[in-house]
Amino acid sequence: MSPDSFRRVNASALGRITELLPTWLPGGRQEGQEYVCASLEGGQGRSCKVNLATGMWADFATDAKGGDLVSLFAAIHDLRQSAAAQQLAENLGVSSDKTHYRLLNKADKSRGTAANSSGQIIMPVPSHAPAPPDIIRRQVAGSWDTRTVAARWAYRNEQGQILGYACRFNLPDGGKEVLPQVYGEANGKPRWQWKSFPVPRPLYGLDRLSASTTDDFVLVCEGEKTADAAQRLLTDAVAVSWPGGSRAVHKADFRPLAGKPAFIWPDADRCGYEAAIGVAEVLASMGTAAHIVLPPASVKSGWDLADAEVDGWDSAHVMQHIKQHALALPDFRDITRDQHEITSNSTYQNSTSKQNIPTAIRIEKGASGELVDACEAVLAKRDLPNEFKIFQRGSQLVRLGTLPTSSQSFATACSQEKFVIMEAKKSFILDVLGRYGRFVKLDRRSGELRAADPPKDVADTIMGRAGLWPMPPLRGILTCPTLRPDGSLLLTPGYDPQSQYYFAHRLNVKISSQPTRSEATDKLEFIKDLLSGFSFVEPVDRTVALALIISTMVRPILDHIPLFAITAPVRGSGKSYLMDIAAIIATGRRTAVLAATTDSAELEKRLSGSLLSGDPLVSLDNYNGILQSDLLCQAITASTVKVRPLGISPSVEIPSTTLWSANGNNLVLAGDLPRRSLLCRLDPGCERPEERQFSFDPLERVLQNRTEYVSAYLTIMRAYIVAGRPDMGGTPFGGFGQWSALVRSALMWVGEPDPCASRDAIMDEDPELGQLRTLLTLWWQEFGKSAIKIKRLIERCHSNDSGLFEVLDDIAGERNGPGVNARRLGHWLKRHKGRVVDGLRLVQVPGPNMASWQVVQVKAGEA
Repeated sequence: MSPDSFRRVNASALGRITELLPTWLPGGRQEGQEYVCASLEGGQGRSCKVNLATGMWADFATDAKGGDLVSLFAAIHDLRQSAAAQQLAENLGVSSDKTHYRLLNKADKSRGTAANSSGQIIMPVPSHAPAPPDIIRRQVAGSWDTRTVAARWAYRNEQGQILGYACRFNLPDGGKEVLPQVYGEANGKPRWQWKSFPVPRPLYGLDRLSASTTDDFVLVCEGEKTADAAQRLLTDAVAVSWPGGSRAVHKADFRPLAGKPAFIWPDADRCGYEAAIGVAEVLASMGTAAHIVLPPASVKSGWDLADAEVDGWDSAHVMQHIKQHALALPDFRDITRDQHEITSNSTYQNSTSKQNIPTAIRIEKGASGELVDACEAVLAKRDLPNEFKIFQRGSQLVRLGTLPTSSQSFATACSQEKFVIMEAKKSFILDVLGRYGRFVKLDRRSGELRAADPPKDVADTIMGRAGLWPMPPLRGILTCPTLRPDGSLLLTPGYDPQSQYYFAHRLNVKISSQPTRSEATDKLEFIKDLLSGFSFVEPVDRTVALALIISTMVRPILDHIPLFAITAPVRGSGKSYLMDIAAIIATGRRTAVLAATTDSAELEKRLSGSLLSGDPLVSLDNYNGILQSDLLCQAITASTVKVRPLGISPSVEIPSTTLWSANGNNLVLAGDLPRRSLLCRLDPGCERPEERQFSFDPLERVLQNRTEYVSAYLTIMRAYIVAGRPDMGGTPFGGFGQWSALVRSALMWVGEPDPCASRDAIMDEDPELGQLRTLLTLWWQEFGKSAIKIKRLIERCHSNDSGLFEVLDDIAGERNGPGVNARRLGHWLKRHKGRVVDGLRLVQVPGPNMASWQVVQVKAGEA
C-alpha cells in the first residue's frame, strides 16, 4: 500500500472515529477529546485511551500504543499492519493499491506497534517467584497515576498451582477496572507484569472443577467475583468464569467443560447476553449443550449472581430460578433478541458483519491450507440463508432442500412440499462460496488485488476433509415441536445444536407448563375420537396407531424406534389412510411412500434413498405377503448405517433417524423384523370396505386442526414427564428401552393397553418361527435327544416317509428337482441354533469330521 493510500485509509477512519470506536471497543465512553475503556477488548474502565482528534492511542495495562487508527485496528484484531490497513480499506470502501507492504514495516517502527515485545509467560508460576505487587504506577496524560489493588482473584490449574491473577482497582469516579497479572520474562528477566494470559486463556475455577463429583453441574458466570458468589450459593455446582470480560469469550479455553452438564448465568445486559450466547456456541461446538439462565425481568442492568447474594438469595432460590428459566440456546436467542437486538455470533465480528461485507480471501500459491480453512469458515457461517446452509451428516456434507412438487426420487412418492436432506455437491459448495465469500488474486501486471472466483479444486479438498469439517452436524429434519432429553418443550423452529435436528414448522402450540393426568386423558379422548371410524381388531391396535404418531414427534430424544406394521385382510380397509393421518399430525404432510417390490436388491436401493434424504417417516406401502430385509433391520436398531448413494462407489455412513412403517393385506414379517416390530390390525368385516360411509373425514379434520392435535400429543407426554415418569412395568422390549420408558409407558399411564401386546400376533405369523416350531416338535418325536448328522438326517427322514422330511424340503428343498440340499439345510440350522421354542432347543454337537445336531428339552428358567 502506498503512503498516499495509507493516509487515505487513516483519514477515512479518523473521519468516522466516533462511529467506529464503540464497535471496536464496546463498553467504553467518551470523555472530552478521548474515548476511554478498560482494555483493547473494550469494557468499562480508563486504562485504554484513544485521542478523538489524532487517533493516537495507548493501552496502559499492556504498554501497547500507536499513532493512528490503523495500528489500533491491528492491535484489536491481532493483525500485521499491512493486513490491518488492507482490511480496514475494504471495510471503509477506500480504494488502495497493495504493492508497497514494506512501507508499513517502517510505519510500525515510527508510529509504535501493538506487538508484544515481552518474553514468554510462565505458567504455572514458579514456587520461588516473589509475591505479586499490589500497586500499579502508570503515566497518564503527562502525570503519574498510582493505584492499589482492591481485590485479587487467583487463577489456578487443575492441580491448584497459580497461573496468574485478575486484579480489581477502584476508580475515583466510583467505577472499577480489572487488569490481568501474569508472571513472565521481560527484557531477559522474570517478573510480574500487567498483561493478559496467552490465548487460549485458562478458566477461573479449574481447581474446583477438578475436585468436583460426577453429580455436580457447571455454572458459567461472567467475572471472578460473580463465580465466587455463585460457588457460595450452590454447593452442588462448580462455578467458573473466563478472563477478559464479555468481549473475550472466543479467547478462553472451554475444553475442560466438554461433556459436563452446564448452565450459563449471564449478566443482565446486552453484553452479558452476547457473552452467554458466545459461550453456549463454543460449548455446542464441543458437543456440550448448555442452557442459558434468563435473569429476572425486574432487576437492574448488569445484575448478576453476586448481586443476588447481596439481595438475600439462597441456594434454593437460585436452583428454582435455574429450573424455571434455563433455556436452550435458540430459545434464549429468540427471547433476548427482541429485548436487546442481539446480532452477535461466537466470533464477535466487528460492525462490518452487520453490513454484510465479507472478508477478502486471497488466492495465492503456497497457502492452500489457509485457503481451504477460510472457505470452510464461509460455509460454516451461522447467518447464511437456510437454503444455502451446509451441514455434516455422518461422512457426508448435506444441505436442506425443498421439494415443491411431487417427486418420485428413489421410488418415493412425495405428494406435498417438504424439506429433505440433499447431498451438498461440489457445484453447490462453489455456488455458496461465490455468493458469500469474497476472493481476490494478485494481478502480476498491475500489482493490484483483483476479484476472482473460488478455485474449483477447493471443493474437492473440502469434501475430502471429513472429520475436520467445522459445519454443524445434522441428524435429521422434524416438522413439528418436540421434547428435549430433559423433558422440556422445544418449540422454536430452526437448527437446534443440542438435538442436532433442523425444525421446519410454523406451528404455534399452546401447552400448559405443568399438565395434569386429567388434562392428558382429556387430550387422549380428543385424539381417539379422530380415529373412531377405523375398524381396529382390538384396543391394543388403536394404541399402536397412537404410538406411531407420538414416536415420530419425539424422535430426537429416542435412540431406536420399532417398525410399525399395519395389516388387514382386504383392500380398502384404511391402512394407507391411517398412515396419512399419522403423517400429517407428525410431519404436516402425507406419508412418504416407498413402492412395493419383491426384488431384494431393488428394495435395498429404495431404502438407501430414503435414509439419505432424511425422511422422518417412511411407509413401505402395499407389501402383500412376506416382508424381509437385513438393511431395514439395521436401520431400525442401529444408530448409524452405511449406504451407497446411486452412482457412487464408496459407501457413506449416516445417522439412522427415519421411523419406518409398513402396510399390506395379510402382511407377514420375516427374518429379524418380527422382534423389531409392533402390529396394528384393521378388519372392517365386510366385502367392500371402500364403500363405507362415515360421519366426518378424519384426514380433512387433521389438515384443518393440526396444531390442536400436536398440542394434544405433547400434553400427554409432558403430563407423564411432570408426574415423574412412573414405572408402568411391562415385559422388556430388547433394543427399544428408551422408547418403552417414554412412549410406551406414557400411553399405558393414561389408560391405554400395552402396545407391546401386539407383538404376540406378529410372532404367531412369523413363517420362520412356524417352521422352526414344527421342525423341533417332529424332530423330538422321531429322534428324541439323539444326535444325528445332516446327511443321515435327510436319508432317514426320506426313507421313513416322515412328516419331518416335508419340513426339511420346505426349508432347503432342491430348486431344480426332488431332494433336500444338505448345505442350505446346514446354514438354516446354524442360523436357528440355540433358539428356544415351546421348551425345545436346537444344539450343534462338535465331531471329529463333521458336526452333529440334536434337539434338547429346556426346563423353565434354563433358557
